[in-house]
Amino acid sequence: PGGRFVMGAQSDDPAAANYEQDAQWYVKPAHVVALDPFLLARHELTQAQWARLCDGDERADWPSEYRAGTQLVLGESMTGAHPVSGVEWKSADRVLREHGMTLPTEAQWEYAARFAGA
Repeated sequence: PGGRFVMGAQSDDPAAANYEQDAQWYVKPAHVVALDPFLLARHELTQAQWARLCDGDERADWPSEYRAGTQLVLGESMTGAHPVSGVEWKSADRVLREHGMTLPTEAQWEYAARFAGA
């Protein structure tokens, strides 16, 4: 739905919002962010979904070090249901935009991670 939330973290005041004792410099300072409503998938994009979006587009990176059907340890196989990994940002951005979608911003991702299902 969008809304206002405290993004980032702080390690100074345990009683204040987003306290993390070991908060790193790159997540500081905690600050208020306002977001418009946005959509975000509940689950990671799968390799099969990526393949359908790319539909043979040779410019697109393959979404994993291992393709579906590759034998993994202990007799398991990589499948199209495994999540996409290792796609370069520019490639993912281009493919998604061609289908009317975008990657979430850092603020959208953190908002969803903090408040999903709330």
